[in-house]
Formats: sequence, structure tokens, C-alpha cells
Amino acid sequence: MLTFVEFAKAADESQIDSLYTKAHTAVEIVRMYQPELLADIATIANLSSGAYGVYNSGENKKMLPPDKEKQLVYYGAVRRHNLDMIPKKTLMQYYPDLHPEQIQDSDTIHVNVHRIMQESDSDLEAILEIASTIVHECTHEKEREATGQTSEVGPVRAEQAFMAWARQNMNALTRRFPQLQGDVVGRKGQLPAGRV
Repeated sequence: MLTFVEFAKAADESQIDSLYTKAHTAVEIVRMYQPELLADIATIANLSSGAYGVYNSGENKKMLPPDKEKQLVYYGAVRRHNLDMIPKKTLMQYYPDLHPEQIQDSDTIHVNVHRIMQESDSDLEAILEIASTIVHECTHEKEREATGQTSEVGPVRAEQAFMAWARQNMNALTRRFPQLQGDVVGRKGQLPAGRV
């Protein structure tokens, strides 16, 4: 059960849950693995085509203490609509006395649930791939906020570390999440009839 603070900060995963009811399990596994990965993620949205996942910094939203935001905008350092795309690292350069927790991020990542389901042989495979994709995209977000840039190196490593952790903890995961032992999603390349 989430506390009120955890609930208020919980990522909205309703888009991916509406496509695959067991997508929620993938989010819970990520929370179990490293809850801090989702700390700045407000929305886990559907990606309708293409890659397994996408992080687009252009969708970021930031909230600063009102006095700091006014100073940035008033003194012409930045326009309000551009504030959302500035990494925390850069904001900290403007205000070294500003604590990173005072900058509230509200970022979005996208997951291509349909593609993952099409390419998976089982619920276990689909759920772990969705979780792995969430870890990958969250790592892009974390890197960009910390360093001002991101590449595929860190996210791929994070994905690999997650999958190694999942394999190592498979017995505990299947006990905690019985849906990992559930039905087959569908043969590769074919979505099951209706919503799974």
C-alpha cells in the first residue's frame, strides 16, 4: 500500500495499463528494483509505434520555488516555457544554494506495449521487457537531469543490470507477482484477441 506522499508522486501508468492489464506489474517490479528511478516520472505513456520506448526531454515539466522561478524569468535568464527543458545541473549553476529536491520534475516516458506484446512469448517475458524498457527510459531521464545529456550507454547498462537482477530474484518475483506465471501473451508477431 502506498503512503499519500508516494501516491502523490506515483507515475500515471493508466495508458499502458489500459493496453495490457499486467503492465502495472512491470511498474511494481521497477519500484521493487530501484524506486528512485520513477521519482521524477509523472507519466508512463503509450508509444504507438517504433522503438520499445522513448524519453523526450521536450515533454519535461519543472517547478521551482516561486522566488527562484521569478528571478530566472524576470532577469531574462530564461523564458518560462523553456524552463521545463533545462536540466537540473544547469539550474543548479544559476542557483548553487538551491537544493536539488527543491526542483520538482514531472517527466514523461513512453513504452511501446503493443510491440513488446507482439514480440513476447509469455506474460513473464512481456512484463519483464516492459519493466526493462521503463528502466532504460528512466535512466535517460536521470542522466539528462544530472549531466545535461544522455546516450544509449548508461540506459543499456541499466537494462542489463535490471535483467540480471530479475533473473537472480526470479523465485521471489514469481512468489510476489503470481501473474508472472500466467497465460501466454500470444505467439510472436501476433497479438492475442482482445485485451489481455
